[in-house]
Amino acid sequence: DDVTLLVLDGAAAARDAACLLRRRVLATPAALAPLRADLADALRGAGLASRVVDELVLAVNEAACNVIQHAYGAAGAGEIVVQISNNGREIEILVVDFAAPAPLTDIAPRALTDLRPGGLGTHFMQTLMDHCTWDHLPGGTGNVLRMARRLPVAEHAEGAR
Repeated sequence: DDVTLLVLDGAAAARDAACLLRRRVLATPAALAPLRADLADALRGAGLASRVVDELVLAVNEAACNVIQHAYGAAGAGEIVVQISNNGREIEILVVDFAAPAPLTDIAPRALTDLRPGGLGTHFMQTLMDHCTWDHLPGGTGNVLRMARRLPVAEHAEGAR
C-alpha cells in the first residue's frame, strides 16, 4: 500500500559526476591559499599531471586576484564562485563574481614590453589555457570567466589509431 518513486535525471547526474569542485569563497587574499589547496587536490584527484595541476591553479589564482583587485576593489569584499568540471575532453573552469559588470573590451593583457609590476594576470590565463572568455551574468550584476584546457589524449588511444 506504500509506493516509493525514485526519479533520476540522467543529464543532471552526468553534470554532477563531471564536477570536480565547486567553491564559494570571500573575495579576500586570505581565502586564496585554501582555495588553491582545494583546487590542487581536486585536479590531482582527477589524475592530472603535476605540471598541469600547477598551471591550472595558477590560472585560477590570477583570475581570483583580478576579481579581488579589479571587480570588487574599493567596493569591498564580495564573493567568488569557482567551479571545475571535466567532460573527458577538457577541464572547464568557471570563475564568477557578483560585482558590477566589467567593460569586456577593457579585459586584455598588456604588452609584455610594458615592464612594470602587476598586470599580467590575463596574459598568464590566456597562455596557460586553451580558451578564455569573459561575459556578464544575466541581470546586470556580476562577471563570468570561462577557461578551458584540453586534456591530453591517452597514450593507449594513440596505439589504437
